[in-house]
Amino acid sequence: GNQLFQYAFAKAMSLRYDVPVKLDTQQCLWHGRRRCELDKFQISLEAATLAEINYFCSEGYGRYRLGILHRISQFSQDHDAIRPVTRKLLKITAPQADQHLFVETPTDPKLPECLEQPVYFKGYWQNPVYFQSCGDEIRRDLRLRAPLSESAKKAAALIENVKTPVSIHVR
Repeated sequence: GNQLFQYAFAKAMSLRYDVPVKLDTQQCLWHGRRRCELDKFQISLEAATLAEINYFCSEGYGRYRLGILHRISQFSQDHDAIRPVTRKLLKITAPQADQHLFVETPTDPKLPECLEQPVYFKGYWQNPVYFQSCGDEIRRDLRLRAPLSESAKKAAALIENVKTPVSIHVR
């Protein structure tokens, strides 16, 4: 859900200001508890490179160090048993964007009046005010790349055949 909101916000900023916006998918590798799943959708925005993310860090990281962090994060994605440990290590050592920030204020959702590039958007952006003006474009991007599995099709059919479907999510 967080990734979908962040993508919707990024897409909206790209459309609103007619500028390229890239996604920091490294956050999922370095800090997130979950994998980045946006590649399951027909998204149109590119992922930022390590060097592009590094630009927003006041403590610059050399190409060698970024390469090591990236290899560790990729390895941990493929090995669930060591992922909690490597995530903690990466959270401490990975670059943290701290320059050219536009930080979300959830209690007072506002869009930037103008977009002076470069800018790093920091937040979850979970308010429809950020992207309601371009909902159709975002919905097109969020179509699945692969068809539903047979079990998912059966579940979808069950939901569609219920007069008032209900879902409960517990964290």
